[in-house]
Amino acid sequence: MFGLVVVFVDGLEKRLDRMEVMIGDLIKSVGALRSSFEEEKEENRKRFGEIDKRFGQIDKRFEQIDKRFEQIDKRFEQIDRRFEQIDRRFEQIESRLDRIEARLDRHDEQFLRIDRRFDEVMEELRGNKREHEYFISRLFRVEMEVEDLKKQLTGSQA
Repeated sequence: MFGLVVVFVDGLEKRLDRMEVMIGDLIKSVGALRSSFEEEKEENRKRFGEIDKRFGQIDKRFEQIDKRFEQIDKRFEQIDRRFEQIDRRFEQIESRLDRIEARLDRHDEQFLRIDRRFDEVMEELRGNKREHEYFISRLFRVEMEVEDLKKQLTGSQA
């Protein structure tokens, strides 16, 4: 009976070790995700800085148009090209944000699955704890019965 308890406890320890490894892996992957998100954030900040510079350039172009009316056609073509570049940039940014959002959705689903699995493991551990407590109480009772039998045997031999 005691051997079963030892095997059971060993099994629990192995499960806990596996859970510890899984949690460690989860922490590493979350760290990697965080680093990836930080890189994306920095890239987006740089892009928005470039867009701000582009808008500044466009403002200068409009001032030149006011000063040099004879170059209006030429300047409007330049402005159109700039807006096309900006539109492409916005499309690129929007596309990238859509991809990031899709990745976040996938990670949310992964975290939900991990959370559900964690709940299942915790429920299993609670069940294992109840079984462990039951086996300990049974072991204690058996030891008490053995002691009583020893006392009876020593009392009957004396």
